[in-house]
Amino acid sequence: MKTKYIISLLTSVFACCTFTSCEWDEDEYKSSIITGEWEGDFGMFYEWECRRCHDVHVYYADETRVRFFPDHDGATHGYGYQTDYYSEGPYGHQNYSFDWVLEDGILSIYYPYDHNLDVDIYKYHMTRDTFTGRFGHDGETFCLYKVVDYYDWSPFYDDDCYYYYDERYNWHLRNNKSLEVGDEEQGSIVKRGRLGLETKPE
Repeated sequence: MKTKYIISLLTSVFACCTFTSCEWDEDEYKSSIITGEWEGDFGMFYEWECRRCHDVHVYYADETRVRFFPDHDGATHGYGYQTDYYSEGPYGHQNYSFDWVLEDGILSIYYPYDHNLDVDIYKYHMTRDTFTGRFGHDGETFCLYKVVDYYDWSPFYDDDCYYYYDERYNWHLRNNKSLEVGDEEQGSIVKRGRLGLETKPE
C-alpha cells in the first residue's frame, strides 16, 4: 500500500513538473514569434477637442505598426514601440512606448504614459505571418501581419522616428510632444483608446 502511494506521489510530481515545463516552453515559443514588427488594425482611436468651439471629434487609426523587443534573446517579456497612422484629424500619427509580458498564454501590454491603453489578450491565434485575436475577453477583434522578424533586423531608422533600444521613454515624450506643438492653439487630444475595452465612442 505504501509503495503504491509513493509511486502515485512521484507520478503526480512528475506530471506537474512536465506540465509546468510545457507551459514555459510554449510561452517562450510564442515570445519568439511575437518579437518583431507587425502592422494592421489594432483598434486605436483618439478624441480631439476643439479649443474654440469645445466640440469633440473622434478619429480612428487606418493602420498601426507595432514592434516587440525581448529584454534578452528568448525572454518572455520586453518592451516595444507603437505608431498609429491617421488619414483624418489634426495628427497624422501617434506614438507610444510599452512593456509586454507573455505568461501562461496571456499577452499583457502596459503603456507607462497612458494606462487606459493597457490590455490583456487572452485568446489569440499566432503564426509566423499573422496575429489575430480579441482585446480582453470580449473586446473587438484585431488582425496584424508580420513585416520583420526580430532575429533578422538591426536598429531601425525611418523618416519620422529613430527607434532607440534603451531610451524608450524619452522616445515617447519627444515624438508626441513634437506632434502637439503645431495644433495646441486649435485644440488638444482629450483621450486615447482602443475599441472594445469600454463603450465605443459615438
